[in-house]
Amino acid sequence: MGCPRVLGLLFALCYVVILAEGRDTLTCSWYGECGESSKGLPRTCVSNITAQLINNATAKDVLLKRCPHFFESTKEPKTCCDAGQILTMSGSMKMAEAIFGRCATCVRNMFRLICDLTCSPEHSRFLRVTKTAKDDEFKYVDEVEVHVKEAFINATYDSCKYVVNPASGNLAMDLACGDKGASRCTPKLWYKYMGDYENNVFTPFQMNYIYDVAEEWGDEPWEAETKKCNESYDKSSIACSCVDCPSACPVTKLKIDKPHSFLIGSFNGFSIVVSILVLVVTIIASVSFYFMTKYNRKGTKGVEERRGRRS
Repeated sequence: MGCPRVLGLLFALCYVVILAEGRDTLTCSWYGECGESSKGLPRTCVSNITAQLINNATAKDVLLKRCPHFFESTKEPKTCCDAGQILTMSGSMKMAEAIFGRCATCVRNMFRLICDLTCSPEHSRFLRVTKTAKDDEFKYVDEVEVHVKEAFINATYDSCKYVVNPASGNLAMDLACGDKGASRCTPKLWYKYMGDYENNVFTPFQMNYIYDVAEEWGDEPWEAETKKCNESYDKSSIACSCVDCPSACPVTKLKIDKPHSFLIGSFNGFSIVVSILVLVVTIIASVSFYFMTKYNRKGTKGVEERRGRRS
């Protein structure tokens, strides 16, 4: 009797371990490109494989430049993007740099999420494909949900909202936030427009951003460290300029003397000087008024005497 119980217990334990390992296995939501959309943008292939080695020297160098955090713990990172996707991502980043490139910190904050959306080996934690479509033998992504920490998009927006677009001389958000423009833009409206397939010609498929619903999602939202625009993102970059980041403008502190630092005896010297000036001005005004009145009276009296003589 004891032996079957032990075997049953071991079987149950193995079953629990297998389930736990299954839940902990991270998979990709997509991998590779398959054809082009009606916009002329590469379609993204649906996949649930685990992350793969890049195996392309050129693409690996591009990824190292664009997304260096993938190489912090290894020289051969596994990703959920192939060489084609990495090069496509880099091309999209060049377009973003043309608009926000005056502020490196803004750009690096923005690119952090783009890097992980495209290539993170942990897609299944924060990225879900909600709609797919099929073209010939390929199934491609049509719509996704992205679970993100709202604090991240708020901080990224704050680092970018004052950046000037060098091509127009206006705020970059006038272009980057769609019809809302810079004046009506908010962090959520900005990201909504970036993921809007219908209205944004550079968006390859619909991307719906979901914020801070860990319990409903079943995992914590994606997040990463951000830097303020008056801070350098890392040792290889510099902070944004005063033109693109008001908090980076130098502040001159005026040195103001403490009250009563100028004393005459035990009295406030400024008050005494002002009082003397007021008194002097009052005396001058009074004397001037007296002589002017006296002169006017003499003039009037002389005129009357001349009139009397003539008559």
